Formats: sequence, C-alpha cells, structure tokens
Amino acid sequence: MPVELKKIPEKMPIPEPPSVFRWIVIVALITVLGAMLVLFLWPKEMPTDSAWFWFCILVIPFSVGLTSYAFRLRVYENERDRLNYWNQLHQEQHDIQVKKGQRPAGLLGKAFVTPVASNKLASALINYGCQLQSFYFAGLQQALTTARLEPFHLNFSKETYRKRLTCYLTRVLYMLEPDLSALPADKLSVRVRHDGVLDNAQIRCIWQDIFPSSYVIDEFVTETEGDGMMWLDTWLDQNAASLMLSVEINLFVVPRNYQSESVSALLLGSPAWLAQNDIKPEVVIHRPVIATEDSQTLEDMLCWGRLTADEVHTLWQWQVNKEALIRLIQQSEKLGYLPGRNESYMAGDLFGHPGVAAGNIALICASEHAVASDKPQWVMMTDQTTHQAIVRQSEH
Repeated sequence: MPVELKKIPEKMPIPEPPSVFRWIVIVALITVLGAMLVLFLWPKEMPTDSAWFWFCILVIPFSVGLTSYAFRLRVYENERDRLNYWNQLHQEQHDIQVKKGQRPAGLLGKAFVTPVASNKLASALINYGCQLQSFYFAGLQQALTTARLEPFHLNFSKETYRKRLTCYLTRVLYMLEPDLSALPADKLSVRVRHDGVLDNAQIRCIWQDIFPSSYVIDEFVTETEGDGMMWLDTWLDQNAASLMLSVEINLFVVPRNYQSESVSALLLGSPAWLAQNDIKPEVVIHRPVIATEDSQTLEDMLCWGRLTADEVHTLWQWQVNKEALIRLIQQSEKLGYLPGRNESYMAGDLFGHPGVAAGNIALICASEHAVASDKPQWVMMTDQTTHQAIVRQSEH
C-alpha cells in the first residue's frame, strides 16, 4: 500500500504545567480553611498557646495544601512523560515513513520507438511541436488525427499487428541491450502493459521468442489495465532488491483519434538493489502519489521528491483532468508553490495521447529533460487516476 503520513496517529499536545501562582493561592486557602476548622473543633479545655495547637492550626493545613500541589504536579509529570513518549514514537514512525517515501527508483536504461523520435524524445517535442497529423481513412469513412510508426495501410489485421509488434519490440530490446549487459548478473522482473489487441498468452509467446535467453526472468507480468506511473508505488512498497523492465505497447489495429503509437522499455533498479550494488543512476524517479481533494497527498508527493517551493523546475502535463488540474494548482499555491512557473509543457498536445504507454512515455520525457536541463521535473498525468511524481537527475 502507498506510504500515507496522515494514517500515522497524530501527535498529542503537551498539557500546561500547574500554575505556581494559582497553587500558591490554593495552598493559602487550604491553610486558612484548615486553621478555621481547627479553631472550630478545638476542645475548650485544651490550651491555645501550646506548640500542639500551633502545629494543628498551621502545619497540618499547610502540609495538606502542599501535598495536594505535589500530587497535582506528579499527575502532570506522568501525563507529560506519557505524551512525550507517544510523540517520540510518532516522530520515529513519521521519519521511517518519510525515509521510505523518499527512496527513489533508479533509471538504468531506456529504449523506445515513437513517430516523433527514437532518441531524445523530450527535445524533439519541445523543439518541433505537435507531431499529430490528420488523415482520412476511407475504410473507416472518417478523418482521424493520429501518429503512427509507419505510413498507414489498408490492412488492419491482428496478424499485421503481431508482425509489427515483433519488429518494434525486437528493435527496442536491441537498443536496450547495452544497458542490460552492463549491469551485474541478476534476476529480472518484467511487466508488459499492452492495449489488449493480443491476449496475454500471445504477448508472452512473442516475448519468449525474441528476448535473449542469457537473462534470467524472475517474474513476468502482462496486463491491459493500469494507471500510468502508479505501478511504481506498489513496486517500491516491496522493499526488495530487484531489477524491473517496464515495457508498454500502444500499437493500432484501427487508428485511434488523438493517440500516438509507441513501444517503450524502462530498466529500473529498486532502492535496495541500487544500494546493494553501489550503483548511482543518472536519473531517479520518486514515488508517485494519487492527487485527491486532500492537500496532504500533494504535500506527500513534494516531500517524496524533495522539491522545495523556491526550486526551479519543469512541469509536464499529460492529459490532466481539468478539474483536477485547477484543484492541484490551488493546493500548490496554498503551499507556496507555483507549478511550472518557469517552464511548462502540455505534453499531451505535443505527443498526442500515449494510450496505455502513458507511464513510460511520460517518464522518458521527464528523465531526458532532467539530464538536459539539470532541473527537477514535476510530472502530472491522468490515466485511471490523476497522479504526480518528481523525476530528477541523481545526486552524485
């Protein structure tokens, strides 16, 4: 489950110590009332000028008042110590969760093919603008604005899709091979998110045919459902020393309006794996957080990414829901942040909708621009949910 600081029991306020002035008055009042009671109950036959009389009329009432103050002070000290211990446990748990939340994944390699570029995607989008084009498809009897990896053909079939996927996936893995081979030999986890044109078994079969057998796969997961970058949150929660190869496939059988095709792969090392192998990645990806009406979720995301209010950054927006965007900007301003004040990109308008490849494409653009600009990248996107993450160049 995600790291949520608000679920840690709150700190308790420390009570105020007993007021010395108030207790001076109380002790004096107890002494006076005690003396009056002694005078009222004092036997008439007993002398009033004896030491015993003065002991009873002064010392005993004063001692009762002083004992009452001592008892009240003891109650306060016990409660104070209990709450101090509670707050210490709260702070320890808070620090543990913050440390856990701030441990980023390391980007160890990436490869992709898109209609825009197969290298320096962020630079291509920033410098050349939108790559979507409008085409009229007679077979569909409609015009669509889209971007495909090669010119459109009339043969929209699953067999064509399979051949294209095999070709592009082979190309991506070939591009990623230098990064894979440079790492210490270790088991590899693979997640493949695809658009469901082929079923999971067919995707697995294609993968087995083209992936080098020299690499040991510990876990292979295929899925059609997902939520942008949020799979990272679940993976980081595992706290295991692992390598993850995230592959996302968005290819067309039938063109999709305002979408772009892509096949991409990210090679990531978990925090424990990076520490175990003493490897410093070029770029780190901090834990993503789902944006809600509770501003604590925004505070958590900024805390995980260690982004300060005065730190110059770049904002990337990927098809962000309008209402969610307004809410996020309002929450940010209340915290003293101005998202994208110096540099901001409506990436969805430049690239088109990445479809099921939204997570990988967003992280590729952010990681490339983090290195090129030496600035942290604030990534906002809407997939199943609206969520955000900070990507930045690693501190060496």
